[in-house]
Amino acid sequence: MNQRTFRRRFLRVGVACVLVTSSVFGARAVLAPSIEEFEDLSLTLHANLSDEELAVLLAMEVAEEILGIDIMDPAGNMVYQLNAPHPMGLHECVLEAKGDVASVLAAFPQGTYRVVAYAKGGTVIQGVAYLSHDLPARPTFSRSVEQAPAGGHDLVAQWNADGADRVHFEAEGEEFLLELTLPGHFNQFIVPAYLFAEDDQLQLGISSIAANGNRVERQLIVPVNH
Repeated sequence: MNQRTFRRRFLRVGVACVLVTSSVFGARAVLAPSIEEFEDLSLTLHANLSDEELAVLLAMEVAEEILGIDIMDPAGNMVYQLNAPHPMGLHECVLEAKGDVASVLAAFPQGTYRVVAYAKGGTVIQGVAYLSHDLPARPTFSRSVEQAPAGGHDLVAQWNADGADRVHFEAEGEEFLLELTLPGHFNQFIVPAYLFAEDDQLQLGISSIAANGNRVERQLIVPVNH
């Protein structure tokens, strides 16, 4: 995974999270809302070693389209507010993504956050999520992975992700994309040669995922020799 791929993935989950300054809170507060709890809600840190960037990711299960989100930090301060110009489906959202790790951690301190979402039908969905600053150890690819496979040969991707609860492996070429989440003790995956296009550039990514959901990702580009 190179920077382009990482950005594209974050764009995919965060495209609906553009902040809109015009308020719709007045409109959604006219009727007495019904209140529900999130079925699933999490706040996690995603560190990308290749980009030297740290992101805060909100993930939630919401059945209805929503008009907005409020997020309060452990001290009760509003740290994030989203006002949508129209109802939207939303399951994941990048709240912050910067190369300055210290500033991200300062903006989103460790602790329990309160999240409130305002649904199209007037329902208010609320819940709490704990954000931990504990990151898993940095994963590494073995030196053999950096050697380009000869034409017709599989790529044996080996890595070290000590202490990970789970690992997420990605391999992308011109004509394919593989994504797998595996138990933490797995340390290799064979990418079959029939997937490779001529003069392909394989983009590999391995993420160590902690039990708290935080992840650290490393990326590598491997050319295919024909």
